[in-house]
Amino acid sequence: MKLHLILLLFLAFLLLITSCGTSDIQLIEPVQTDREEGEAMALQRVIESLPDSVELSFTPIQARILEEGRPKKRLELIQVVSLGSVGGENVSIQVYKESDESKTCGLQDETISFLNHKGHTYRIQECTSSNFTYEDAKKNIHYFILDQAYEYESRKQIFHAGLELAANGPNRILYLLYDVTESKWFSFEDWGIPYLQDLDKSGDIEIVNQFPGQHMSWPDVTIYRWHEGVFERSNLFKESLQIPIEYISAITYNQDEMVFEVTVMNQNLNQLAAVYRYEKGNFIRVGKRIIGED
Repeated sequence: MKLHLILLLFLAFLLLITSCGTSDIQLIEPVQTDREEGEAMALQRVIESLPDSVELSFTPIQARILEEGRPKKRLELIQVVSLGSVGGENVSIQVYKESDESKTCGLQDETISFLNHKGHTYRIQECTSSNFTYEDAKKNIHYFILDQAYEYESRKQIFHAGLELAANGPNRILYLLYDVTESKWFSFEDWGIPYLQDLDKSGDIEIVNQFPGQHMSWPDVTIYRWHEGVFERSNLFKESLQIPIEYISAITYNQDEMVFEVTVMNQNLNQLAAVYRYEKGNFIRVGKRIIGED
């Protein structure tokens, strides 16, 4: 009898535990769902709160003149890369490797480059990417030939090319400008990948600079434009949106549709995007979409 009673008590105890466990699970599930729905609604509110239009702030670029200079004898020529032509004259860069490690910029396998045009040789002030050590640089995107001419009154400049510089990440680009009026080369640098586009179909070609993201920084976009004889750079698009810091956000250029997608993600990686187009120095909102939809 005692054994039978013990077994009955044990079975009753198991039933009690089982029922309590089932009850706990039933209570937790709605709470989880409510939280996820709340996060999705909060993400939706962030997207809806983004401005209908954003006026970009433009400032003149700070370009440096390229000085003439020739390579030292200790430098080892790796290759010559063609950058097309300007004014019917070939443009190329000679890429060298530094044999004296004490003279390098501090990064392994970096290169030193010189620009050649119309019989003149110009020293690129910054060390260029180690990617130029590849035998066929054309198979790797280490430079861009843009060759876009701009004119204003008597002034003419050519936004000609971009070279990848030495860095601890990809897409640090040195842009090369040729001033036809003064017969001088200028340069400035930025992080990103350039796209030539008449964004607002005004007849003026803008340059979209897509920063692809690096380390803790997510993708963003700046615009270069030719304004009254001066090249200008916009502020970063994301700066103008003031997206709450608890959300991950990225801005990417959709070249096929010529629009800019502002993607916002929460901690569950749910994604929504507001879509903007560029018009005369402004980003105009044109809609929203769920990332991944057709």
